[in-house]
Amino acid sequence: MIEELKPLRGAKLDLMTLVGDPETPKFAQQLLSALRAAGLAVLPASGMMMNTPSGLYFTAGVNRLAEANAIGAALRKAGIASDKIPVETEQRDPDSLVLVVAPKH
Repeated sequence: MIEELKPLRGAKLDLMTLVGDPETPKFAQQLLSALRAAGLAVLPASGMMMNTPSGLYFTAGVNRLAEANAIGAALRKAGIASDKIPVETEQRDPDSLVLVVAPKH
C-alpha cells in the first residue's frame, strides 16, 4: 500500500469514524496508522449520522476525485477493502477529501 500511495505523499485526507459500533473505531485507528505510514497527512475525526451507511466510502470535491479513487484502489489491492469504495461528490468544497469509516451492517 505504501508504494501504491507514494505519488500521494503529503496529500491531506480527513478520516471520519462513525460511532456506534465498538469495532469501528479500532479498525479506523489501524487504517489511520496505515495511511500515515504511507505518507498521507490524515486528520482523524468522529461523529454520528442519522442514516448510517455501511463500511467505507469517500466524499470528495471535484479536484480530489482522482485521489479518492487512487486511495480506494490501494486499499483494495492491500486487502483492506474487498469492493470498490464508493465516492460521493462534495459540491461545496472542491478540495475536500474525506474517507468515512462506518460500522458494517
